[in-house]
Amino acid sequence: MNKEVVTKNIIKSFSQNIGFPVYTAKELQKMYEVFGVDPKSTDRRVFDTESMSHHLQYEVIKLIKMMDVSKNDLVLDAGCGNGAPTRLIAKLCGCRIVGFDINPNQIKKAVDCDRLEGVDHLIERKVRDVHELDFPPNTFDKIFHNETICHWMDKKNALAGLYDVLKKDGIMGFHDWLRGDKGNLNDAGGGFPGVYAEGVWFQHNVEETKALLGQAGFFVLHGEDTTDIVDRGLRARLRELQMSEVYSKAAPEEYFHKSINYFKVMIETHYDYLKYGRFLCKKN
Repeated sequence: MNKEVVTKNIIKSFSQNIGFPVYTAKELQKMYEVFGVDPKSTDRRVFDTESMSHHLQYEVIKLIKMMDVSKNDLVLDAGCGNGAPTRLIAKLCGCRIVGFDINPNQIKKAVDCDRLEGVDHLIERKVRDVHELDFPPNTFDKIFHNETICHWMDKKNALAGLYDVLKKDGIMGFHDWLRGDKGNLNDAGGGFPGVYAEGVWFQHNVEETKALLGQAGFFVLHGEDTTDIVDRGLRARLRELQMSEVYSKAAPEEYFHKSINYFKVMIETHYDYLKYGRFLCKKN
């Protein structure tokens, strides 16, 4: 499968009304009003509702703390999607962030949500391909990305580009979706194609990911399998959705059922076709 087809399938997968809900800022605002939460806050219901992250807010915060992000840092969010993790970093750290994604639809949603949550003055959004970065060398103090390397066809080239734009002694931290014991998500079959388009997965295991980072020039500080943590978190999240009268009233009915189905389908792939990892590395 060539790069153009993969790009098309990724954009299709992360479009509204496909396999899982990708909320607009207007829809989220209505939901937060029902929840009784301020979208400008760090209330977990904001992040966990709008984010497509399988690592829930408390795990993303753990990674941000491991990266030691400060107010004076310029941070790059590589493959930011609809931007929920970017906004969380901005709220917690007050730093400037550039977030890019290959999907223009996601960038539009991210910009609207940045405004809703009061962090648009800190965040700049761009439509970019991680394989074709055009930022000047040594631009960013920190690089963050969340569950996105699994979509990169040419990881060697992409990681080399990120290494180039990171300052000396800069830190890169990320979560990723890893290959399972029986293969990757392209091999999962069954009801899975109803959630994502085909051929958008290029997963590795922990050791392979660490090796790729080393080949790009990074010094690996940390690499761990977080599958057990994520599995417990998603199962708890699913139970919460199924039992929550507030969420069922807040979300459009179609989206509510899509959310339930999405978590069920993804949890079924755990261990066999989907594992998770957390990584931290440094540019020497």
